[in-house]
Amino acid sequence: MNNIKKTFISLSVLLAASICLAAEIKISGNSEIKIGSQSEININIDTQYQNINAVEGNIIFPDSVLKLKEIKTGLSIINFWVEQPKISSSGNIRFSGIIPGGYQGNGSNILSLIFEAKELGMASSVQRIIKIENLKILLNDGKGTLAEAKTNDFRFSISKNTTDIQNTDLENNLHKDIASPELFEPVLSKNQNIFAGKYFLVFTTQDKGSGIDHYEVKEGEEDFVVAETPYLIKDQNLKSRIFVKAIDKEGNEITVEYSPKKLWYLNYWLYIIIIIGIVGAVFITKKSHKK
Repeated sequence: MNNIKKTFISLSVLLAASICLAAEIKISGNSEIKIGSQSEININIDTQYQNINAVEGNIIFPDSVLKLKEIKTGLSIINFWVEQPKISSSGNIRFSGIIPGGYQGNGSNILSLIFEAKELGMASSVQRIIKIENLKILLNDGKGTLAEAKTNDFRFSISKNTTDIQNTDLENNLHKDIASPELFEPVLSKNQNIFAGKYFLVFTTQDKGSGIDHYEVKEGEEDFVVAETPYLIKDQNLKSRIFVKAIDKEGNEITVEYSPKKLWYLNYWLYIIIIIGIVGAVFITKKSHKK
């Protein structure tokens, strides 16, 4: 009888542990969204003590009653987006990102969505649910192991707005993002499996305010063009200076320079000074010997 009890307890502990070790994506926010006002819905993660390094999925929302105004990633733990969060189809937001080095924690932000409720009209019978489909979370174990994952359906209601919208807009303006994205350093790389072994540039940064909107790249004397990472370098001889610009959703920007190859003639004054110094030292030495 005691053996049966011990077996039962052991199985219960193992079952509880397996349940607890399911990483969870939590959708949260104000469950009452007022018509004409904006409401923020947060997509957070609880890794349940697991070390993860990749997350992807589709956020599904009823676009007949909600209008997506903005996607915010400024506070995200994701620092390298494979697929920047964006609407891939009607009422479907696709996202995919990785966390180099891994992450373990509770309540950390993946992204946030700003929705505005539409007038109900004929859509009053629409099911008001925001949910995540095709969720995948990978463990940081060097093998790309798929972690146990779960998520919740976020149910909300829509009501008429009785507050002063102008005051709400004024409050939003007080918290407007005026800071530039964080300083970053592009990295030159080369891989036989990417761009047929040609040189490419990898870059990423964060913006704690409104989030990164896009990147732009300028090679040599050419104009800036919208670009994504990894970026295939046009000048494979690596002689051109490259500028990478990060722009957030409020238009704030930061530009960094990357010089793939420091050619000797770019620093010719330094070489001239060195040569003059060597010649001078030799001259002084010879003069001393004559004396």
